Amino acid sequence: RGVEDRRVRQRLEKENAELHGRLQVTQRQLQNERRLRAASVRPPPPAAPTIAELARLVAKQEHRALQFDRGGDARVAEKKLLAKWHPDKQATSANADFATKVFQELQAIAN
Repeated sequence: RGVEDRRVRQRLEKENAELHGRLQVTQRQLQNERRLRAASVRPPPPAAPTIAELARLVAKQEHRALQFDRGGDARVAEKKLLAKWHPDKQATSANADFATKVFQELQAIAN
């Protein structure tokens, strides 16, 4: 009976060692997966532009359109553009606030 017990014990120790090895491999794989997931975290999206930045972009676009207007007098087109964005010509106060910023940017570009 002693020989049989020794064999059973050896077999169990061998199985235990194999299971322990598998456990270590699985734990390493899990750690690697966690590292990969942490590394692949997307950066936050860029912040939305501010009202001032939007006004600057609109003014640049509007002024750029003047540069390609070959049909008429540039000064007349510029005056029409300034009239379009004049705060007093806007329907609501919210539009007037934004138009004021665009108007100021246009004036800065024109000068």
